[in-house]
This record gives sequence, C-alpha cells and structure tokens, in this order.
Amino acid sequence: MGAGKAREWAREERRTEVARLLKKGWTERQMAAELEVPKSTIHEDVEFIATELVEARIADAEKARALAADKLAVAERAVIQVLETASDVDPELALKATDRLVRIHERLAKMYGTDAPEKIDATLTEGPSPEAAARLVREAFQTEETHEAGHRGGRPGDAPGPADGDAG
Repeated sequence: MGAGKAREWAREERRTEVARLLKKGWTERQMAAELEVPKSTIHEDVEFIATELVEARIADAEKARALAADKLAVAERAVIQVLETASDVDPELALKATDRLVRIHERLAKMYGTDAPEKIDATLTEGPSPEAAARLVREAFQTEETHEAGHRGGRPGDAPGPADGDAG
C-alpha cells in the first residue's frame, strides 16, 4: 500500500472515530487527547463531517422533490385527460378536475418556492461552527436510529449498544 493510500485510510478511520465520539457528545479537546492528534485536526474533521451531512441532506431533499414532482406530473396528466373528456359530458366533474389541477399547481409552486414572496439563499459560505457540526452529527444519528427502529418495530434506543458511560 502506498504512503498516500495509507494516510487516506488513516484519515477516514480517524473521521469515523470522530463521528462516533461526536455522537457521544465529546468535545474537540477530548477527542484530540483521545486520538492523540492536534485539536485543529479534529476541528477540520468535524467541519468535513458536518459538510458531508449537509450535502447528503440536500441531495436527499432534491431526490424527494424530484419524486414528488414526477408524481404530480402524472396526476396532472390524468386530470387534464379527465378535463378533455368530461368537460362536454359532466360539468360538475370538469369543475372538480379543474379544482384538482389548481391544487396540483399550487403544490408545485410551494414545492419549488415560487409561491414565496421572497427567496432566501440557504447556501453555506463557511463551514458550521463546531457546536453546530456536533449537533448535525447527533441529529443525523438520531434520524438514522429512528429509521432503523421503525424497521425493527421498536423505538429509538431499544437496540443494545455500547455503554454511554465510557465517554471519557
């Protein structure tokens, strides 16, 4: 294994451990002492982890938005087809279809933010503070635990895990 690959592997291992310790609520100073690296290295790792989590959440939100838009497009086509066939036959059905079409367009406007009086730029210009990064990591793990518990039929925290008392 080349020296570059070894450093990359060690960095990934350290970041995995930093994420685990963040989840337990450790401070950067505690992590630096435990992992025997400078606090600045831990700070960089925390910022990297937080950025990765934010990017993953944004990607997930974009996927969900695209899926919802596809479903609304299918519904819109069906409603338009009803309008084209029912408008001459059943005015009440045509009115209901028109109302549904308006609701679909309202939902699309809300989903894309075109109904908002003012758009707000939510891009990060700097990395989050260490406290915010730690909070993001804890929230991500809590969301993951809740999701996993739902698949098991239990509640978050039901699964056996390492004792929390060893946090240092």
